[in-house]
Amino acid sequence: KVLKLGLWIQNTVLNAMITSYSGCGSLKDARRVFSSASGYRDLVTWNSMLAAYLQHDRGELAFKLFWEMELLGLDSDLYTYTSIISACSGDAEQAQGRSLHALVIKRGLEKVTAVYNSLSAMYLKSNNRGMEDAIKVFDCTEIKDSVSWNSILTGLSQKGFSENSLKTFQNMLYHNLEIDHYTLSAALRSFSDLATLQLGKQI
Repeated sequence: KVLKLGLWIQNTVLNAMITSYSGCGSLKDARRVFSSASGYRDLVTWNSMLAAYLQHDRGELAFKLFWEMELLGLDSDLYTYTSIISACSGDAEQAQGRSLHALVIKRGLEKVTAVYNSLSAMYLKSNNRGMEDAIKVFDCTEIKDSVSWNSILTGLSQKGFSENSLKTFQNMLYHNLEIDHYTLSAALRSFSDLATLQLGKQI
């Protein structure tokens, strides 16, 4: 129907078709729509295709598409960076992740909380050495939200840095920050590791 009415050259329709095909499990059709729209793509079109690759665990294609965007000089946005950074989920993608981190700094996005939350989560998913990098990213995040605090707290707890986790939790309490079930779960894990029964009872 879209083809018949000649609506396939409209960005909003194109983007919706890519998202719809991807959501229905047809990555091949999503790519076909993207490829046929070479002269009509906007940033949302590229981001939609990027999201489609990531939704179907095709990280290698997502990276290829992202670097293609870079070569074309497209002004990637917050969604682009948080999406592609999320694809760096293991040690195998750490080199890509560090390249993205350098690019974030180069583009002046280090003050964007959501981007730095993604970087912190990326490092937390790697080995214990990544914990140090995650803490550095956390410390450099100027405006920390609940995701920032809970991510670093959970990471410290899961990787056995229980004393650091306890200090982070106490810091959250001191600054009257929002405490939710993620915060409490991580804190209880750390208190359990440290065998601090009294603090656990306070929780």
